[in-house]
Amino acid sequence: MSMTLINIRKSPTLSFWKEHIDESITKDALIFRAFFSDVEAGVLLFNKKEKKVSFIFVLPKFRKLGIGSALIKHIDEKYKDKKTILYSSEMEDKKYLEKILQKYNWSQPVISEHFFKISNSFLDDPKLRLVAKVKMDLQPWRKEYIKFINPNMDSTLKPSKDEYGKNSLALFRNNMLIGWSLTKIFDHQQIVEYGKLFVKGEKGSGGTLLLKSIALQKGFYPQYNGYFKIAVENKEMLDIIDKHFSQHLLQHHFFLSSKK
Repeated sequence: MSMTLINIRKSPTLSFWKEHIDESITKDALIFRAFFSDVEAGVLLFNKKEKKVSFIFVLPKFRKLGIGSALIKHIDEKYKDKKTILYSSEMEDKKYLEKILQKYNWSQPVISEHFFKISNSFLDDPKLRLVAKVKMDLQPWRKEYIKFINPNMDSTLKPSKDEYGKNSLALFRNNMLIGWSLTKIFDHQQIVEYGKLFVKGEKGSGGTLLLKSIALQKGFYPQYNGYFKIAVENKEMLDIIDKHFSQHLLQHHFFLSSKK
């Protein structure tokens, strides 16, 4: 397909794409719109600060015409520094995007985040509300609690000073800090990110703490729809998910690829 039919234009606004893209990912993003014979056909968002392609989409009727390639090539030529792209396993034409990345010598994609959706039946199950009433010595997380944590603890489990959001929890036993569930909520209060979840030497408590946290989010944010994500390094929490909740979850991944 002749590239002369494809024109890439930098745009100050989403314009045509406003209904297709969550505004939360447009912060600090440069918008590049692709036109095919002067008809709007595709869009790419590039976060110049993070050097990351945060969104790429081509309308179905314009796919396999070289528009995705033109958008990636444009970013490659305009921004020579190392950059990354993050995309979902649920993305339409995922294999086609990966062929484009391979064509332009981007790295082999690796799993960056695990994304889960709790089934609606489980989210609305009365048992979840019962779990919320299980007695545990829980306190709102405070950054001062870090001083009680072993400084040599694995960094994938250990909180940092600023790594927490509203509804993050600290778990105590006999006045000793034994665990935490650190969360951030975003995308219009519908998705929870679990940065760290840890319970020391308390068999089964990790699962209970996770359920209490989910029940708390559901109670505090009525629009919370059961989505949450976990970094691939957070093996402690992934083990809890695998052992206790896999039958109640839908799962997909975010893949990361980079280009030097």
